[in-house]
Amino acid sequence: MNTAILEQDIWTVQEVAAWLRVDKKTIYRAIADGRLPVLRLGASRRTLRCVKADVLALREGKTP
Repeated sequence: MNTAILEQDIWTVQEVAAWLRVDKKTIYRAIADGRLPVLRLGASRRTLRCVKADVLALREGKTP
């Protein structure tokens, strides 16, 4: 698997917020509301990552 492509398609909450030019709290609300699905990583599952396609769908107002 090409990890360079994979890394470009998975963003942190901070990267999503910067790309959409909104506060991180706005992204966390979208996650809590279920409008933005996330990948939960790590033993505690507290590390969040967003898939680029889901971020684009959120930007266009589409629901998952």
